[in-house]
Amino acid sequence: MNQITPLNKDLKFFVEFWNESCVLSGYQVSWIKSQCKVLLTKRHQILSNTVNKSHYFYFVSRGLLAHIEYLPSGKRKIFNLAYAGMALSTTVNLYSQKRISGDLVSLRSGAVIAIPYSSILACSSEDAAINELMSRLIQQQLQFLHRLRIVCWSLRPSERYQLFIKLLSEVDIRISQFEQADLLGISRSCIQQQKRKLLFQK
Repeated sequence: MNQITPLNKDLKFFVEFWNESCVLSGYQVSWIKSQCKVLLTKRHQILSNTVNKSHYFYFVSRGLLAHIEYLPSGKRKIFNLAYAGMALSTTVNLYSQKRISGDLVSLRSGAVIAIPYSSILACSSEDAAINELMSRLIQQQLQFLHRLRIVCWSLRPSERYQLFIKLLSEVDIRISQFEQADLLGISRSCIQQQKRKLLFQK
């Protein structure tokens, strides 16, 4: 993994994202430069083992991140995702030291910004902008997981895929059929069948 210098296009994307919820001052920009690590990622790279044993929020500038576990059968299970403008973290919350089970994996080559927990906790009590950033990133993940839970409540694979298209259409266009199957816990053949049905309905 290569660290790249500040003020490249990926860091600018992060600044623009943050600026949508609050106007940044020179202090926040300096904080980004000094505290955040901009990292290039390769496909299938395991991020949770690459920086160090500290905890991070990984903000996606380009590419796709996922929390992945492998079941005893060897089958892969994707249980969380983040695409450009979203983030995944190494623990359940900022105050936990226990890592989320499984691996944090880059499903696509791209770039992420690693934001250390230690820097967030050190500054959040004095900086409303940092609190706003964390609140937005956490809320995004809660909304995604809520919709995914609704999708996966269905016991019927065909209905599960139909709910996925309805509630997570923005994810459908970003991941492969194999990844959809691993996210939804259904077969790829079921997904292909449902896609054909939707095509003929148009």
